[in-house]
Amino acid sequence: MVIKKATITKCLYASDELVEDSTEIDIVKFIIGLFSEVIGEEEDRVIWVGNGTTQPTGIATARAAAAIATRTAAAGLATDEIINLTYDLPGKYHKNAKFYTHRFNIRDLRKLKDDNNQYLWQPSNIAGEPPTLSGFQVIESNELADDQIYFGDLKKTYWLGDRKKMTVKISQDTTQAFTMDQTAIRVVSRIAGNVVLGAACRCLNGI
Repeated sequence: MVIKKATITKCLYASDELVEDSTEIDIVKFIIGLFSEVIGEEEDRVIWVGNGTTQPTGIATARAAAAIATRTAAAGLATDEIINLTYDLPGKYHKNAKFYTHRFNIRDLRKLKDDNNQYLWQPSNIAGEPPTLSGFQVIESNELADDQIYFGDLKKTYWLGDRKKMTVKISQDTTQAFTMDQTAIRVVSRIAGNVVLGAACRCLNGI
């Protein structure tokens, strides 16, 4: 198995005047925090849809190559399809399994009911915890196509490693920074990942 990697680099020039005049907040730390959020979002993207050549192989990319078993919905987004999806996944992976889907599907998931006219969807009573569907947590993942739902234990399905922890370089000595009275802020992160156990995840497609 080949583990592909990607380097994520973000760079911004802030005027020295802005840095010096930012007395209420540390503008450099603020910018680094924003960069960290962007890098986190990019990591989420490649985990799901990384192309496997210049980036780590994403879960959806591996599914398209048959590394993750897929069920095609016969009746759209219906209660029976969700039940079938959960039983497609071997029971030994259920303990830490979660649903992952695009936000466009969540509205319809919230409307699903069982044979007793009870909603499958249950809002969380604990702050910060995701809602549940048939007892399993639901995670919004907007990098996914909106015709798919994944169900599985992603910690067993996918390996993601930081080949190089996020590093920050701040300099006023680059040519542009020195000549234009600017501060250069550069953030770099290298990540690698791939599907290592496709059996720990299943996909419902064509909803």
